Order: sequence, then C-alpha cells, then structure tokens
Amino acid sequence: MLSEVLLHELRVVDARSVILELGSQRRALFTRARRAVLHYVLEGVVDITAEGMEETIRLAPGEWALLLYGDRHCLNLPSSRKAGETKIVMDTRVSEAPTTIHVGSHLSGAAILSSSLDMGYMAPAAFVNRVVPVCWATRPAARGSNIAAVLSLDPSRVRSACQGIGGTAFATNFVSLLLVQAIRETYEQYWQSRDVEVRSPSTRRISVALHKMHMHLDRNWSLAELARETGLSRSAFCAIFREHIGRSPASYLTQVRMARAAQLLNVEGMSLHEVSRRVGYRLESSFARAFRQRYGSCPRSYAAKEAQQRRSRARGSCANEVLDN
Repeated sequence: MLSEVLLHELRVVDARSVILELGSQRRALFTRARRAVLHYVLEGVVDITAEGMEETIRLAPGEWALLLYGDRHCLNLPSSRKAGETKIVMDTRVSEAPTTIHVGSHLSGAAILSSSLDMGYMAPAAFVNRVVPVCWATRPAARGSNIAAVLSLDPSRVRSACQGIGGTAFATNFVSLLLVQAIRETYEQYWQSRDVEVRSPSTRRISVALHKMHMHLDRNWSLAELARETGLSRSAFCAIFREHIGRSPASYLTQVRMARAAQLLNVEGMSLHEVSRRVGYRLESSFARAFRQRYGSCPRSYAAKEAQQRRSRARGSCANEVLDN
C-alpha cells in the first residue's frame, strides 16, 4: 500500500534547505550523496543535468524535481550550461530560515529552494535496483495531473514563507509535502503499469524504529521498547537492525543524538543542560563524555570552534563580494 510506504518508509525525518540564487557564468554542483534531493523553482528558469540522465530537464517557477537516489547533478541557467562549477554544501546548523547561497553573478537569474532530505533509512538495494528515474520533474500546470495540481502555488509566497521566524520549519514541511506529491505522481505515471514491489516488511519494521528514534531523541529508549515498536523479539530486532543499518541500535541512537546535539550547540542562547536534555541525557557529564567520544572535544569547545568558523566564512564571503563588485 503506497500510503504505508509514504508514512513509514519514505517519510522525511529532517531536511537541510537553502535558497539558491543562480547567476550567469557558474553552475551549482551537488555531489553524489545517499540522500534524496528536491529542488523547487522559486523564480527564473533552471536546467538540471545529472549522471545517468540523457536529457536536460528544464524547470519553470512552481515546478520541482526529485532526485530520490541523490545522484551527482548540476543546476544552471540555460545560458550557463558549459560554465564552471560551484560546489554546494548544505548547512547543518539550526537556523530560523534557510540560508541564501549565491552562485555566479550577483544579478540573480533564478532562485531555487534546494533541500537534502533525510528519510531515516533506504535499503542499499534501492540504490542498485532502481524503480524510478534518476530525476523526476513535476510540472503541475503542464502535466495536468490532479495530484500535482494540488500544489500549484505562488512561488513568491513560498519564498516569503521560508524567510523569517519559523522559515526552516516551513521549508522542511513544505518539501516533505512536495516529496509525497512527487512520489504519488511517479507511482501514477510510472509504477502502475509495471510489476514493482514497493513494500518490504523488514524495511518497514526498521523504518518504524528509526522514525521513533529520530522523533523522540529525548526519550530513554530501551532495546525492549524499540523491539516492541516493531513487533519483534529483542534478538530478532537486533539482528535485522544490524543487517540493514550495519551497527547496533544503541550505537546508531548515540550517533543520531550526537549529530543533533552538534546542531543544537549552534543555537544561540541554548544552554548545555537544555541540549543534553533534548538528546536524552539527564546528566550533563554523561552527555559531555559521549560527545567527546564522537567529536574529540567537549561540547563547549566544539560550539566555540564552530562559531569562529562561521565568522571566518562570513568575512570571506564579504571579501569575495567586494572583489566581485
């Protein structure tokens, strides 16, 4: 059942989003990564080229493209197809709104909401036995699909909603909805005529456990509780989890908690006690010890170093703007 797959197996756990402003003479390069990438065009016309894709896909405002397998791809203005490349790095900081990245000249020819989607888990076989195209474009106006037409929105208003207080939250939920719509349309156009298995019991069980972990990092999870969520015995759950993820549930949970803690340490004004509580540690000392084991430094030193690097990047960006002008 497709709804079950969308609710449990392809659900967005987190999204890293940026507003990409494309100018002339440069292309935006997204390197290969095992995370789905979604681009929603806010203004201008954008060309997308990707490895394994024979033709260029051109998108207009209000249209979006999904690269479910995270293949290496480039975005550029139609006039900048053979220009040099600028590698895009998604910011992992927690911020009120997606940051804006300028590529090419400062006279922006297009703007795109670009998001790297963390869906918790995709089976390794999905990247080998692919059932959807490398890049799937959704055009609500041109295609006439009832599914896609639901999101025929005003792109300028979408951009405004991504700015200011709560902008990141809006962007994350918005691209999650775009993902659902894109996959529904893909299924309608591509899968229904083929004998494709879109459900795997073991993947679903692991996805349920991953979703619970990601959504409730502050909870004091026990192995028995996680196994109960999946309807498996503890031994069976551990075996299936290790088979799919490559590590134990406890090890994976610690990894996710520390990654989240690293994000929260960049939030101005958030205390160490609050960070440790949000990622499931009642004692700051226990949290600090786990963090040091993961990142090689104590939380306070890590936060100070990250803040210094942000200031350096900001100074470098200002210097580059002066030189460009």
